[in-house]
Parts: sequence; structure tokens; C-alpha cells
Amino acid sequence: MIGRYFLALDYPKDEIIPKGIEAIDFLEKEFGSEFVKKKVGVKLNDYSLRKDFARFSTFKERGCEIFADVKIFHGANTGYKIIEEIKKGLPIDYVTVATQLGRKILEEYVQKAKSDNIKIIGFTAHTKIPAEQIREIHNQKAASIIYTLGKIASASGCDAIVLEASMLKNEKIRKLPVKKLIAGIRMNIEERGVQARVTLLRDLQEVKEFVDYVIISSRYVHNWEKLREIICKLE
Repeated sequence: MIGRYFLALDYPKDEIIPKGIEAIDFLEKEFGSEFVKKKVGVKLNDYSLRKDFARFSTFKERGCEIFADVKIFHGANTGYKIIEEIKKGLPIDYVTVATQLGRKILEEYVQKAKSDNIKIIGFTAHTKIPAEQIREIHNQKAASIIYTLGKIASASGCDAIVLEASMLKNEKIRKLPVKKLIAGIRMNIEERGVQARVTLLRDLQEVKEFVDYVIISSRYVHNWEKLREIICKLE
């Protein structure tokens, strides 16, 4: 069951707050304030969290959890300083860290984050990388590497892993004892943009019982008709 919808606010910095608030207002009107409080969050990218990010606390004031999608690829001694710098000005709830760092380093992140009430989400194989190139990089098929990285994330205590919905057709991946976050959702294949591996909404509907978090692309966040359709089809 999907527990949280993260609105991807991948906009120019001066548009992030107004567009985000408009989307939250729309969702409150359509689905109620309790729905927003329990199931809506916002996703902020690395570039929007480099300076002047304290103002994004306005989303927290609206009851939305904040997902900092910074995809950290440093050892914990260095990388956690990035998290600490952000949380000084912004009460974040989730942060992405690369699962390729391995169990020891991920465990260090998870332990440090616990004291700050932050959940670590294991970033696996980027959805912008075509499946055949994943095999070139890792010498494994995409499903195999995501399963391997998912096992590492689970054993390390990560809250969730990032993947596309098609991977949940694999029973071993479905059964991993870690939450699943689906990225790269598209209403139709023509809207894939720069994404190499997308999740079509109809495919996500088929596996939604195995999904915990969903990222709604910025291309739909400010399109009320499509935003409503996505939520209605997944609830």
C-alpha cells in the first residue's frame, strides 16, 4: 500500500515554493487536509538545497514530509556533513544515499541519521541509465543488481530503496524486507523525456500493493487533471 506521495519540485528555485504550495492546496481541496498530512510529501533536488533552502520549511508547516534527494556518494564521515548542513536550516525527513557504498558505510549513515530522525533511502541504479548499460557497469542484469543492492540496503537498515515498478515483477525483489520507492512515473511512454527506464502508471497500478513511496514527476505536479488521475488510480 502506498504510504507517501512525494511531489517532485524540480523547478527553477523561485518557482519551487509557489508551485509546491499550489499543488498542496489542490490536493487538500480534492482529497482533504488529513490526506495531505498523512500521505503527501515534497522532493527537493540537490541543486535546490545548496543555499537559501531554509525557506522550504514552509512545506513542513503545511504538514508535508521533506525528501532531500541528494544521492550522496561519499563515506559517512564526509557525506553526513552534507546532511547536517541541510538539517541546520531545514527539517528533512528522508535522504538518498548510494547503495553502492556497501553495508558498512550505509550502516554508519543509518546510525547517524537515527539520532536526527532522518530515514536513509538507498539509491540503486539511476533510472536515467538504460538497462543494457547497467549490465556494462555491473556485469549483471538490471534486476540482479537492484536485488543485490536492495539486499545491502535492507541489511544496513535503510528505510527504502529506489527502483522502477517493473522490478517488482521479480519475486525476490518484492520480498526484500525494505520499503520500495518508485521513481520515473509516466502517464505514457511518449513522456519519458530523459528517463531511460520509466514506470508507466498502468504498470504501477498492477504492483501498487508492493509499493510504499511514489515520486510524482514535476511534469504532473502542476497539471491538476493528471495529478488527480495519478492519485485516484493508485488509491
